[in-house]
Parts: sequence; C-alpha cells; structure tokens
Amino acid sequence: MRTFPGKRTLAAGTNAADGATYEIALLADGVPPESLYPIDWPRALKSLDRLRADVVKFWGNGAESVQLQVDKQASLGSAWNGRIDGANDQGASIGKSWNQGILQWSAWAIPKGAANVENAQKYIAFMSRPEPQARFSELITYGPTNSLAFNHIPAERAKLLPTAPAVKGKQIVQDYTFWNATDGTGQTGLRRAVAEWERWVAAR
Repeated sequence: MRTFPGKRTLAAGTNAADGATYEIALLADGVPPESLYPIDWPRALKSLDRLRADVVKFWGNGAESVQLQVDKQASLGSAWNGRIDGANDQGASIGKSWNQGILQWSAWAIPKGAANVENAQKYIAFMSRPEPQARFSELITYGPTNSLAFNHIPAERAKLLPTAPAVKGKQIVQDYTFWNATDGTGQTGLRRAVAEWERWVAAR
C-alpha cells in the first residue's frame, strides 16, 4: 500500500477462476507461483482481509473492472488485458504490468454426437493455424496460443499481447485442472470458491 497508494478493485470471489482473485491474494501474501495450487482458501481470504478496507468495489464483470479505473474510483486493480487496451483505445490511460499476471486460456471442443463433426474439425484446424490466430490478435489484444502466429504480428502489436515471448514467462498459467477437480468437500474448485466467498462476505 505504501508503494502504490489508493483504492483498489478486484473481482468478486463468486467469479471464481475467471477473476483470479484467490491467486492474486495468495501471491500478495508471498506464496510462490509454483505453490498456488491447490488454493489455500483460509490463507487467501486472510490476505483479502488486510486489503478489504481499501477495495472500493469487488467487480462483477469485465466492463466494471476498467470503468472503476477510468472513473478514477480505483487507482489499482485487476482486469483482463483486452478490456484495458479497449478502454485505452477509447481515450483512457490505464497502465498494466505483466509481472505475476494470470494467463488464462480457452479451447475449442466438439460435443459428442454433434452433427457436422468433420466440418467442425476443419474449422478448429483452421483456427489453430498461425495466420488466423494473428488476425484474431489484431482485433483484440488476447494472445495467440500458436507461437508461430507472432511471425505474422507486427512488433508494436506483439508488445500488447500476454503470450508474446518477451512477457509470457513473467506470468502464471492458471491451473484449470485444480479449478474443475472435486475436493474433499465434494465440490469443484469453482463451486468451492463461491461457497468460501459467501461465507467470508457474510462474516464481515
């Protein structure tokens, strides 16, 4: 707080993995990146206890995460990089740091028994090629998963992308195996996050 004073904004814990608030809280408490999982729920919430008085609002969606900073209600917070860059394109001036950022990824899937499986496979194969992935990163600053796409991305644009070689190693890949696995309480990490958050909010 002394180094970076001001109000904060983080995702509500009900966003579970999407908001990465639990990972952020543990990193702030000194947990090494390689020891983030499984999430230590009590430690994460204790870390948030120390910050709570300085959180102007726990955001519920991506638009809110950047608007709180655009409106200068919060001087520091978490947000998806595509949202930050989109706001900056509209005249905002929000900086970002890749250091200990949380890398999230999405995947294509074909449901079992789906019609037109062959065409779906062709589509996924096409979208996995470097050129289409590079084109996607021209439209929004989310990084390609195919590293060869950077052969088709201008250097200035690459600087904005989280999977660029120069910054990828500074970040932590979110562990979706943990988030989707069932723990000793019979809940997935995603459901446990919501339950823990609701208890924490109710107790304050």
